[in-house]
Amino acid sequence: MDDTTPNIDHSDFLCKNNILNELHDDLYNVYNNITFKDFWDALEKMYKMEDVELKKFIVAKFQDFKMVDKKYVVTQVQKLQVIINDLLEEGLLINKAFQIAAMIEKAPKKAKKKDQENVVEFEDNSLCAMLYKFNLVDNTIEWWIDSDATRHVCAKKENFASYEPTQGDDRIYMANLITTKVEGTGKVLLKMTSRKV
Repeated sequence: MDDTTPNIDHSDFLCKNNILNELHDDLYNVYNNITFKDFWDALEKMYKMEDVELKKFIVAKFQDFKMVDKKYVVTQVQKLQVIINDLLEEGLLINKAFQIAAMIEKAPKKAKKKDQENVVEFEDNSLCAMLYKFNLVDNTIEWWIDSDATRHVCAKKENFASYEPTQGDDRIYMANLITTKVEGTGKVLLKMTSRKV
């Protein structure tokens, strides 16, 4: 070896002692008699285990998260978004469709009586509000909110009073996570129960 190349044993000594210098006195005696490579492997194993435990904790936190009726929906969605961001920071990727499906699944279930199956109640609108508020935070998918007053989606071209085919590749994202191409837009004449058009 020439004079410019450092001795491997000397480098091992310097690295190990720089790290040992930072340890508590009780730990110094434990790690003093091992090589730097063994010491480094022990540290790496310990911190990789901590990383795995952290990932398990965040996944468990996500799986255990439940939405309840007694808390505001917006606060609960924000809490769920924090958990999702923690998952993303740890490299655990979740696509948007899964996130939305998880929010729908975690929403409180409503038990309806048989004679009230088709009755819309105020509490049922909380799910729509949740999806709408979530969409405001990250607007990658635009939701259609049918208010029964301004927007309607029509499946048959014959139902339109005026119809214009659309240009481009516009798509509608539906609540069940299915997409469909917008073929055209126009006006639909609705017959009211009062027989007015």
